[in-house]
Amino acid sequence: MRERLAALALRQTVFGAISLIPVRFERSRISKPFLDGGRTLYCVSSRMKGRDFGEAERPKVVIQERGGVLSILDEDAEICEGNRTEPFPELDTPVAGKP
Repeated sequence: MRERLAALALRQTVFGAISLIPVRFERSRISKPFLDGGRTLYCVSSRMKGRDFGEAERPKVVIQERGGVLSILDEDAEICEGNRTEPFPELDTPVAGKP
């Protein structure tokens, strides 16, 4: 499931899906599934570097799981506030020369 969540997040524009410049991700986080109004949601966030020379961008998405089908919710990521997150290495970009 975590690999599917990472793949869906990476297909989003906010995560650099259509960027012409390569990006990399570090310190990615995911919430455990939580219920909100009867929906099962996950929050995914990361630090994305590469599109500019400034500080890292901080993309976030809210993903709904319904009957095994994942979809992106067009809701404000503030719905994620207060939910515990854990490291999400499935989304992080490996550093060259390290496993």
